[in-house]
Formats: sequence, C-alpha cells, structure tokens
Amino acid sequence: MKAAEPLVLPGARKPVRLRGPVRHPAPPARPRTRRPARTFLVPAAQAALCAAVLGTLLDLRYGYAAGRMDHFVLSTVGLHWVHPDWFAGDWAMTHAPQPHWFFDVETWFGASLGILAGVYLLHWFASLIVFGLGTVLLARSWAPGYALPVALSVSAMTALTPGLLMGTGSPVLAIALPEMLGGFLVYLFVAAILTGRREIAWVVAPVTAIVHVQQGSIVAVLIGLVLAIDLLRRRAGHSLPPGLLKPAVVSLTVTGVLVIGGLAARPVAGSIGDFADICETLIPYHCAADKWGSHDVHTALASLGLAGLTGFLVPRARRALWFVVFFLPALVLVAGVFAVRWRVPELGLLAQGINVFRLDAFLAAFAPWGLLVPLLRSKGRHPRLLLAVTLVLGYLAVGPATWGSWLIAPHRGGLAMLIGAVALVVGARAVYSGTASQRLLWSCTLLVGAEFVASAASAGLLTARSAGVASPGLRTDVTSDFDRWGRAVEQIVPVGAQLVSPPTDQRIRMATHRGIVVDCKYVPYGGEPWHEFRRRLDALGGIAQCHGDPHGYADLNPDQLWQAARTYGASYAVLAMPKVPVMRRLVAQGWVQVMGPENRIPYVVMRIPGG
Repeated sequence: MKAAEPLVLPGARKPVRLRGPVRHPAPPARPRTRRPARTFLVPAAQAALCAAVLGTLLDLRYGYAAGRMDHFVLSTVGLHWVHPDWFAGDWAMTHAPQPHWFFDVETWFGASLGILAGVYLLHWFASLIVFGLGTVLLARSWAPGYALPVALSVSAMTALTPGLLMGTGSPVLAIALPEMLGGFLVYLFVAAILTGRREIAWVVAPVTAIVHVQQGSIVAVLIGLVLAIDLLRRRAGHSLPPGLLKPAVVSLTVTGVLVIGGLAARPVAGSIGDFADICETLIPYHCAADKWGSHDVHTALASLGLAGLTGFLVPRARRALWFVVFFLPALVLVAGVFAVRWRVPELGLLAQGINVFRLDAFLAAFAPWGLLVPLLRSKGRHPRLLLAVTLVLGYLAVGPATWGSWLIAPHRGGLAMLIGAVALVVGARAVYSGTASQRLLWSCTLLVGAEFVASAASAGLLTARSAGVASPGLRTDVTSDFDRWGRAVEQIVPVGAQLVSPPTDQRIRMATHRGIVVDCKYVPYGGEPWHEFRRRLDALGGIAQCHGDPHGYADLNPDQLWQAARTYGASYAVLAMPKVPVMRRLVAQGWVQVMGPENRIPYVVMRIPGG
C-alpha cells in the first residue's frame, strides 16, 4: 500500500497528513440476479408436487381408469383406424363421430405402437401438470411469501370438488379425457392472464383449441375480450408495453382457425333446437337446468361464489382483466342457468343450444382459492365481513352430499371441518392484525386443505386400490370376465356384422369390437344423425330406459326384435338370458343360439333369421 498523501480539508490552513495506509472503498456489490435455471426449476418442481397431490387423491377417489366410461365412445375411431375390422359398419361411429379429433389421433398413435395404455396415462399426467402450472402461477402471484403451502392446499381441495357442477363434467377426473385436459388448459390460460404471464396464455390458447374445440372457442372469446380491454386502455391514454397486441392477435387468429376447422370437420350440433332437445330428453343432468334440484343449484352457486372471491386477490391494475376473463363468463353461466330454469323464451333455448354450462369447467377450479382468500388478503376493508362470507359460502358449498357438493362428509367428518374452520379464522385474524408469522400461515393454510382430505377419508370416500396409476391397462370393464366374453363374441360374429344389443349396456361395442345398432352413450350432437338415433332407440325400447326405466329392450318380443334387426341391418342379437318359453319361441321362429352365457356374463348371442 502507498503511504498516505497530504490531505487538504475544506477550510484548513495547511495540509493534514493522515496516519496509516490509504484504504480505498470497496466497489459496490453487484445486484444479485436469479439464475435462469433456478427461476424455471423451482416453479416446475412446485407444479409437479401439485400434480402429484391432485393425481394421488383422484386415484384414491375414483381409481384411475383406461378403456372404460367415456372411452367406450371416444376411443372407437382411433382404434378403427388401426384395426379396420373393429367396429366396421357401426352406425354411430360412421355418421356421428365425436368432435375430439386430436384424441382420435392420440388413440391411433398409441394403438398402432401397442402402447395405448401408456399414451392415455401420459395424457392424464399432462392434465395434472397443466393444473399444477396454473396453480403455481396463481400461488406465486397471490401468496409470494408462502406459495408452496397455498398451492398444495388448493390442489388437495380441488381433488374433492364435485364431479359435475352446473351441468358440465368437471375436469377433476381420474381418466384421460379431452374435457379434463381442455378444462385445465383454460384454467392455465386465465391464470396466466391474471398474473401477467401473457406469453404463456398466447401459447396455451391454440393448444386448447386442438385438444377440445369447444373449450378452444371459449379461449378465443376470452382473447378477444382481453384485446378489447387493451385497446380501450390505449384509447384512454394509457401507455401499453411495446409488442403487447401483436402476439395476442396472432394467438387469436391461430386459435380461431383451429376452432373453425375443427367445427367444420366434426360439427358439434346440427342446430340449437336439436341440442336443446338432446338436453331435455337424454342428458338433463348436463344442460336441462329446469330439471335440477334446488339444493344442487344452491350448492353449485355457492362454489361459484367462492370462486368469485378471488377478485379480492387481483391487483387493481389487473381488475379489468379479471372482469372479462372470470366475472363475465360467470355472469353468462348464471344467466344461462336461470334462463333455462325459468323457461325464458329464446334465451333458455340459446343457453342450452350453445351449452353455456361448459364455462363452469374452468370457473369451478377457482372455488378452492376462494376458501383461502381471508389468508391471502392482507389489506382491504371489512376483513371480518369477508371472513364471514367465506365461511358461509364454504358451508353451503360443502353441504350434504349431492352431485352438486364437494366430496366431503360433514355428517361424519365434522371434527375435521371444524378444525379447518378454526385454522381459517385464526390465520385470517393474524393476517388482518399484522401479526402473522410465516410458520402460522404455513400451518393454517395446510390445515384448511388437510381437513377436506381428512373429512373425505373419515367417510370412506378415499380408497386405496390394487390396480391404480402404477399399473394402468386398457380394459373394457373392471373385471376381465366381460372382456373375455367380448373376445368370444368377436370370434363368432363375422367382421362387419351388426349387433342388436341392450342400449343401456355401453360396454358391448368396445368389448366385442363389433358395430351395434344403438346405445345410450354414443349420442350425436344434432342434425339428421340425432333424429336417426331417436328412431333406432325407439325401435329398441325407447329413450326412458336410458334414465333407469326397467322396461324397454328386455320387454321387446321376438317379432319386434326381428323387425328392428331387419330395419337397421343387424344379423345377431345380444339378449339377457331369456326365459324358457321365450327361448322356445325364438328357436321355433328360426333364431339360432351361437353362444350361451359365459364367464358369469348372463348374455345369450343369437343369429337372427335371415342374418
């Protein structure tokens, strides 16, 4: 070090010599910046944890399924592409294929490589990851100090939300379905808009249109509304970040083209009137709100009200965006429900025809967030009123178990619910008073989610199953007996031959790999196929049997069965084991039994005279 130089101080008469070496000040520290890898890996790990929590609870709730339920319908086209002999000549598959063309491609890809079960499992995993990403985006924005416990608590509660709310199937399912992935993609889109991550939203939008055309149309409308807000802000003199509008326009264009192309290739409905007729006669639980019970509607409205409380968490600068991507869709949904319930002319028909109930597929995903609003909102007026409203809506939403309630059991898990309510109150009071520690917030947040799981578990609603996510299989039934019966029928019934079968048994087409005249599951969305579907169903016992009426196909006499078979080109009939007199009459008229009951399946397969 150099010796000290004479230093002239202001106002001094002569220089002052300082003792010791000159110590130069240290250079200012560089600001710490987050490493890109950490910025990406931490949210990704949190999203994976949320997906794991949701997936585990869904498997405990339902049991992971492949090749069952909706796959009886959705998998047929893709399988037929790989195996042209399968379902050959099936009327519904040929004239009324489902609109989910991308799922057909997935099925074709998996079946052609012999890994269909794995492809379906990856589809389900993708749905869970998409949910996890949306939840983490919201948690890191609305609860930056304790995002992980909030995200995990929301994931646990989401797994126990209703399977059907306001007419639409929930995306919270343990099966690979377009509606599940599509619903969570819309949820991620809205989360990205509300948290300022628009680059994610613009990518998610066209993907949604590929996966589920109806959800894609919803996203296209939401993009248009977001663009309208931006244009109004610019007109009002607000400066917008450069390059804000162009990506949105590109995303809207691509999404719109995909939606229009999908609808042109696979029309969803022949007319609004046709779809309204389908609602009233065949799927009232989906879109005939006038036939829903009052309690079901009230609990669904309470869940939607909880979701609406998230408006208190949105910063003022983004409140207009929340209004267009959440509040307006919720308002349209509620207006549609009551237009149908009150039979408002034209409006009720329109609500059913465009199926506004599909909006709840993503709106309901925000309901668990509403329960945590008192823990996340540290500032604002009337905190006690907000807490009271949250508790009341929470009680109404998780009331007595119906199709419109959450999967918990207040009558058996009341202690767990009480603990969760106390945790919410204690945490909220600490937040409002400014005395909340990080440990307290973590504990209260996790307890609120844990009480839902404890309540459902105490009621026996969560069950460990031997065949779950770890060992998926593409099966046609929960037992292998029906699958073996179907393979035996496949060996006997020639390729291209059609079966007359009980419309209420939705497994027969998939199990036998043969076309059938009609069943209650494979429903056209309108137009002439819908009217033909009605005629076929009427010939085989009527539509009432699809709603549990014990009369129908089983009451048809041999002459009626023969007439239906000849009209619709069927050569074989699947009958529940006929009584001896009926069997004698069938044989006397030339019916030939080609297969009797096998593997505990009480069906008889008979060749129809002239078949």
